[in-house]
Amino acid sequence: MRIALVQGSGQPLSVAASMSQLAADARRAAEGGARLLLTSELAISGYGDAETTRRMAVNSQQATSEIGAIARQSGLAIAAGYSERTATGFSNAALLVSAEGQRLLNYRKMHLWGEYEEQAFEPGAPGDLAEIEGLKAGLLICFDLDHPVTAQDLAARGADLILVLSATSVPYDIVPIAQAPVRAYENAVFLAFCNQAGSQNGFDFVGLSGICAPDGSVLARAGRGPGEMIFADIDQDAFAGYRRAHRYAGKLRDDLYPRPERLG
Repeated sequence: MRIALVQGSGQPLSVAASMSQLAADARRAAEGGARLLLTSELAISGYGDAETTRRMAVNSQQATSEIGAIARQSGLAIAAGYSERTATGFSNAALLVSAEGQRLLNYRKMHLWGEYEEQAFEPGAPGDLAEIEGLKAGLLICFDLDHPVTAQDLAARGADLILVLSATSVPYDIVPIAQAPVRAYENAVFLAFCNQAGSQNGFDFVGLSGICAPDGSVLARAGRGPGEMIFADIDQDAFAGYRRAHRYAGKLRDDLYPRPERLG
């Protein structure tokens, strides 16, 4: 399966403008042969200003309807970050829809980063897995990845591919450069890390989105420019032997370091 990542490109003016940009990105990804497009954290609403984030929030039904329509038109699955209006407030969310426009996952960020996110959002809970083109995929958002147990949990439940939507800013270049491939290696999974780029509401984002293989190698890496799109092929057969032989997370001495209950 070919996957495409598109880096965020600044504060959108409206939800309609964001959807128009997403449609253009989806067409570009489809033309490049992608079967799945991943955007950055809060790509639909913009990042960094609580008032704007709330104003541009939509409920999951509206997000599914609009993003699903784009997925059907372009013929590929889409995972997009948005500000979700819920019954109790707002969530930093990621929606995954199939190429047929059906909702597969709606994940809410568990670990909120800094004053802006803590002011704007309510924290979420671990998400489910969904199948895309024969791959079991799970979602994480930015600061979630800093906690190793989040990726371990998805891998323990059978994930082949972890999709990470991010808004990593200066000075945390180490996250896309080192942390993302290490999480892939630790858990013997494919991991796609899609970041914001450029400047937005006082944040300077580092870009450097990447698609990592189960051995920690980087299959594709973006630069720092807003709007950059990268592609990579997720070839399960090429790494099947490696994944069978390098399940390090499952070899932990439980008698010395009991694993969290969710990891079994």
